[in-house]
Amino acid sequence: MWTEISIQSEGGLFSDPRSVYQTRTRQPPTSSYRSTLTDVVPPGEYDVTVRFESTETEQQSGPHGTRWNPTGEKSESLIISLGPDLDVEFFTQ
Repeated sequence: MWTEISIQSEGGLFSDPRSVYQTRTRQPPTSSYRSTLTDVVPPGEYDVTVRFESTETEQQSGPHGTRWNPTGEKSESLIISLGPDLDVEFFTQ
């Protein structure tokens, strides 16, 4: 299973959105997947995009997106959960 996570800043009046975090990793075969992003970006508003690609069945899921507003609290996290049917849920902690 390939997992791609991208986080982009919102941009502003004088700036364009920009990628502040991006990763593409290969996971061992599993029926579900969970990733926790902690302290990867400074406080602000971000658009998060996630894509999954199964190497065994050639299934793809995504792009899935959410808006994340970390405030800078210690250990504040975005949790991304992928179910067996490649359904995605986002949680904050």
